[in-house]
Amino acid sequence: GPTLRGYDGKVISTHLCLIVDDHSRLIVFACYYTSADTAAFLDCLKQAVLRRGLPVKLYTDQGKPFVNHHAKIVCANLGIRLLHAKPYHAWSKGKVERLIQTIQRDFELTLRLDGNAVHSLDELNASLSHWIASTYHLRVHSSTGQSPHERFSSHAHAIRHIEDPDKIAPLFYTRTERVVRKDGTVTLDKKLFEVSLSLRALPVELRYDPILYDPVE
Repeated sequence: GPTLRGYDGKVISTHLCLIVDDHSRLIVFACYYTSADTAAFLDCLKQAVLRRGLPVKLYTDQGKPFVNHHAKIVCANLGIRLLHAKPYHAWSKGKVERLIQTIQRDFELTLRLDGNAVHSLDELNASLSHWIASTYHLRVHSSTGQSPHERFSSHAHAIRHIEDPDKIAPLFYTRTERVVRKDGTVTLDKKLFEVSLSLRALPVELRYDPILYDPVE
């Protein structure tokens, strides 16, 4: 993604993560993050299913954020079949690669125009969301002959939705093992957390939001 200059003068590097619906080419969710890791990918997936429903299959490349135990657990919890492109099969990722190029050549170029500059991640993502809703989703796609919004809406009846959105967060928690210290604490991201003293010297599994670290179970 574009490199930003914050209001405090600091340089902010960004990474774009997006999920596209194969049938309609609708951008289910897209967001810029400060890192390209599993936490960013799973946050993008969570926002996508909350907004647009559950896919039957999720197709990604062989990048580390997608090919790991945590991603497999999350998709299993949601009833999503996780598939990966074969190595050196660039053509199999052509649709999303083309979409990323469209965002770079269309949306990101507009940020250079007078009055369109952004200086924070929040401003960048707000501008991206506006461009997607007002431009990309309403523009007729050359491959389908319909706008992504129109084509997606025509099949909305077949989409699986989250039954209880308020309870979805734990399905995305990161799972990490730690051995409890003699004083009944464990360390996570250089922070101390207290657990029951009865668990001293025993291995425990911590589950937590990898972005907020709250709560830690």
